Amino acid sequence: MMPCPTLTTNRLTLRPLQQDDNANLRGLLSDPNVRRYLGGPVPDDAISVQLSNMHDDALAYPYWTVLDQTNPIGLISLTPHKDGTDIELSYQFLPDFWGRGLAYEATRAVVDDALARWTLSRIIAETQIANTTSLALLTRLGMVEINRVARFGAMQAIYATKA
Repeated sequence: MMPCPTLTTNRLTLRPLQQDDNANLRGLLSDPNVRRYLGGPVPDDAISVQLSNMHDDALAYPYWTVLDQTNPIGLISLTPHKDGTDIELSYQFLPDFWGRGLAYEATRAVVDDALARWTLSRIIAETQIANTTSLALLTRLGMVEINRVARFGAMQAIYATKA
């Protein structure tokens, strides 16, 4: 089990996922802009199952609710990647908070903490190659593209922290 410490940055607090985050998570899961490259909005009848799965996963892997002051604005997790070997960085932020550098600030804190705290050789992230904003964020984090795969009906780029 990987611990999920509370992290702070200049503008944000990242705290472990809590049950009372569900209302805000529903907003992330149902927003068509947030979910554009994540398979689309989760249907209403499937959101409860997805929320339950997140909370179950958060028992073994870190999930952070990202707060701007006291407002939840996003979610970040470190979970096993589909390759079965690596830990994957995933993130979602509400559109009202895009373009301010907040996603970079939050993901930077998570990556730096995880690499310092745990015995990980690297952290990877996977995103659609069409998601140029996410590709730019991964590059800004210092990650490099290591592979491309066809998955989920689109070409995906896999990025990794430098060893």
